[in-house]
Amino acid sequence: MRKDWEDRKINTEVLFSSKSDEWYTPPDFYKKLNDEFEFTLDPCSTDDNTKCKKHFTMKENGLLQSWGKEIVFCNPPYSNVSEWVEKSYSESVNGATVVMLIPARTDTRWFHKYIYPFWSNQIKNNTYSYAAGIIDGEGCVSIQKHAPTPNNSNKTVSYSLRVSVKMTSLDTVTYLRNLFNEGHITTEAREAPYKNCYKWEACGKPAADVLTKIYPFSITKREQIFNAIEYYTQEIKNGEIGEFYYQKLRELKLQTSESSPKIDIRFIKGRLKFGDSKNSAPFPSMLVIFRPQN
Repeated sequence: MRKDWEDRKINTEVLFSSKSDEWYTPPDFYKKLNDEFEFTLDPCSTDDNTKCKKHFTMKENGLLQSWGKEIVFCNPPYSNVSEWVEKSYSESVNGATVVMLIPARTDTRWFHKYIYPFWSNQIKNNTYSYAAGIIDGEGCVSIQKHAPTPNNSNKTVSYSLRVSVKMTSLDTVTYLRNLFNEGHITTEAREAPYKNCYKWEACGKPAADVLTKIYPFSITKREQIFNAIEYYTQEIKNGEIGEFYYQKLRELKLQTSESSPKIDIRFIKGRLKFGDSKNSAPFPSMLVIFRPQN
């Protein structure tokens, strides 16, 4: 990120310090990228150090602007990477091509939500991809809410994670049960000429295990699955947390699925050097390239 500074003789010891998140793009490094992509927009810059004629300064706040169908170079403030990754994802869905220079933090929420599921270079598991397609199309990912009744032992409202598929093909639901070795199958008998309906369902930890396996390959239910897994991995699942995710999944079911970007990741070998300085970034970096689906 390029700091909005007035003094061009900024102290380089501060600029290159691991105590700061102000890291400007090495000119030679940027030139190679620009030769490849021909950038048209720099959404987080100053008037002095912008890489493109069209740019947004801190005052204009690129997070609040439309990036249209521009070809974007984005080197965001590293203390606020998550919002810029989410913005880049959203803008690529709407037609922008975005190249981000960010820390290689693959253990973060933003990486697993907005990058990993759409990474075109990841090794595909055809079996789980097929199962994800079934659950995307015919499945239901939900958090069930159980209120106390005379017929159960609950003293307070409780919540449980569930994943299910309901269809007339017994072979398909049996395949899912055998693939994951989780859940059970129930039969809904129907009078002729209607076919019987079969439901495969897994609850609690088995449901979380299934969703974790198919998450990288899900498309239309990826947001529901992400929130379902996030709910289950909470160390404390009290009523307030349960109600939050219960309502969240209900809302997501009503939303129209959006198209997905195609994402490439280029991990940068070693630590980036900055200009002629002997200093390098105190962290490994990566380029994340968001491309529109169409």
